[in-house]
Order: sequence, then C-alpha cells, then structure tokens
Amino acid sequence: MGGLASLLGIQELTCTVADLAEASSFLVSVFGAEVLDDEGELSDRRRSTLRAHANADVRAVIRRSRLLRTPFLNIRLLEATYPGQRTLWPMMLDVGGWHLAGYVDDIDAALEFLQRSDLYVLGPGKKPTTNAPEVGEGSYAIHGMASFGLHFEILTYPNGRAYMADFDGRLWNPAAPDRGATPRVSTGPGLAGFRGFEHVSVGVADIEEASAFFEDALGCERFYDMGPVSDPHGSGFGAYANVDARVKVSKVRLLRSAYLNIELIEPRFPGQNRDWPQLLDVGGWRLGLAVEDVDAAVESVLGFDVHLLGGRREDPDGAVRVSCLTEFGLYFDLVAGSNRGWHPIRPGE
Repeated sequence: MGGLASLLGIQELTCTVADLAEASSFLVSVFGAEVLDDEGELSDRRRSTLRAHANADVRAVIRRSRLLRTPFLNIRLLEATYPGQRTLWPMMLDVGGWHLAGYVDDIDAALEFLQRSDLYVLGPGKKPTTNAPEVGEGSYAIHGMASFGLHFEILTYPNGRAYMADFDGRLWNPAAPDRGATPRVSTGPGLAGFRGFEHVSVGVADIEEASAFFEDALGCERFYDMGPVSDPHGSGFGAYANVDARVKVSKVRLLRSAYLNIELIEPRFPGQNRDWPQLLDVGGWRLGLAVEDVDAAVESVLGFDVHLLGGRREDPDGAVRVSCLTEFGLYFDLVAGSNRGWHPIRPGE
C-alpha cells in the first residue's frame, strides 16, 4: 500500500460495547467468528495511561477485552465505563457512525437466517442494487441491526458490478481475494457461505477531508462516487438506515484498502449526532493498521493532521503499538509484530 511507510493493510477493528458477552455471541453466531483470547481489567489510578493512549477520561476502566477472528479481519471488543460515557450506540448515519458489510454466496439463505434470528431486518429486506456503479445481475443487499445497536449489511454480487467496466482494478472482494489471500468460506454457525467482510461504512461530516486522509495517509484507492441520495416522498431510505425519513446524503464514496474497502457517507438528518464518538463510548471504534516498521510509520504519520496518543506500548504477544487520532475524529493504531489472528503479511493463512 502507499501512504504511511511500511503499511501492510487493515488488520483489526476495535469497538467498545456495553456487554462483551452479548456482542461476542452475535459475532460468533452470525459471522462464525473465532474467539482467540481474552484480557482482564485495565485501569490506572496512579497515572493517566488511558487518557494518553485512548484519549479517555482518567477514570475510565476497560473491564475486559476479547479478540475474535473473521476470515480477513480481526475484531477486538472492549467493555469499558467512565463518567460521562455515551451509552447509546451511534446511529449508522451519525458522524462517526459505522457498519460492517459481509459478503455471502447465497443472499436468500442469508435473509432466511436473519429472519429466524433475534435480529432486526431493516427496510424491505433483500433489495436489488440500483445505484449505477453497483448494478449487476444478481447484486443484492440486506441491512440489519443487532439488539445491542450494531448495524450490519449482507451483500452479494456473483456476476460483478457495473463499475468494473471502467476500472482495471477491483474493489476488495473476499469471495475472490487477491494479493495472495486464500478464499475462505465459513463452516461454523451463522450465515451459510459467509466469505468475510467486504467493507466498513463510515458517516463523516466532510467527505473530502476524510477521503484525503484515507487516500493520502492510508494509500486507499478511490473507485467511484454516488449521490446525492434522498427519498423526498417516502421513508424507504430512512427505514434501511433506521434514521429520520428526512435524511439526505450528499455523497457516497468507495475506496479500496488492501483487504477491506472503505465506504464514506456524508449525511444530514434531524437529530443527527455530529460529534464523532470517543473510543470508549459504546459504539466507539478504531482501525488497527499492520505495519512492518512502527518507527518508520510514526515518522511518516507526522506529515498528516494526526495526534499521536501516548507513545509506544507492547501487547501481551510482543507486538508494538502506537495509537493515533485524526483531527476529524477517526482513531487508529499502528501495529508491528502481531502474531495473533489474521495478518496482512500472512494473507493465505
């Protein structure tokens, strides 16, 4: 990848949840995630470790954390509390709101699974893709929501999409992975034919500002824009996102990173929260970026509008980690030497 020195790709997504057992059960039972390890309580009354490294109140306590693996993305769950914590999960189209989109082989089987599970199916359920760059024979999507607040999307496009006629390259597709990655299909519980997460979608206040960071710093490749999007005489658009029917999206942009696409959305609606969630708020999140040389990556990140949080620290497995925060609100870690779960340097494993 271009951008930061020695950057290999997105390895991990961390999010804070109110109930770790509930969120973990969801990821295992729906996406067949594998639990890798657990860590105990983290707090520090004598120093300001969590303020320095997580931009969190000094009284914050991470009660426990759990690392899970999906085919091409590790997911770390944190159960944390602090005075003033936002305990309501952000809406999908709030600023800093987000959802994960997973690719499946059989969209009808996926819808049947969701309808018999303790999950919310949003909007009309299975819907054909109608936005021009994403049109394709057999291209469908389903939007859903877990009871604890996490939004997710299930999609498939077995015969490709229209944008492919205009690009030599392709967005990341876990059903047809490249860069040495090996195709995988979930054989555990949950969605039959789940291949992995195809993109993470993010609501942003300024799509150009966010896009510039992802492209320049993280080396993401821009593919196409869509929009504006609204539903002036109906409520279908609001229903699939579980937001006010008056929602308007000025632009949607699709970018590719090595093993996970990034979808940026610039929305507005009455009651929208415009403050990006803190990492230890419920629904707060960050990306973990695998790098070969953390010192080189830190040196190069200083060329962007980024705050370094704390300094180098070591994970239990010996990995070296440096946390960062962009001016527009995105948290991310630079991680070198991790040997737990999936890793971009070992994409075939």
